[in-house]
Amino acid sequence: DLQSGMQAAAAHAEEFCSALAKDDLASAEGYLHPDATPKGKDLPAFLAKLEQNHGIDFSDGVAFKSRTDFSSAYYDSSYGGSVHECTYQAVVGETTGNLFFVVVENDSGYGIYSFGISK
Repeated sequence: DLQSGMQAAAAHAEEFCSALAKDDLASAEGYLHPDATPKGKDLPAFLAKLEQNHGIDFSDGVAFKSRTDFSSAYYDSSYGGSVHECTYQAVVGETTGNLFFVVVENDSGYGIYSFGISK
């Protein structure tokens, strides 16, 4: 059902951030969808730009405070499968912001399709 799918997607996002906090990019890449943006090999450069643009460092730690927005669909034609979108108020190091994740399950696989920081 959609609720358990959202819970699984949320856990997936938190485990991904836990890997980032440990500077374990190899593990973090494993949480990405095969068709993700960024692709696994592009993750280090993507993270460096994200950290620079927002004055944060994921290795300072990531703590999820509250889920501020979420949506789920059994099927979304733009992804060719189910999609769960969630936004969390989170603290990265000492900086509070909103982290968003799009978690997709389709014929290509399961994982974080896109993520970032929203204002």
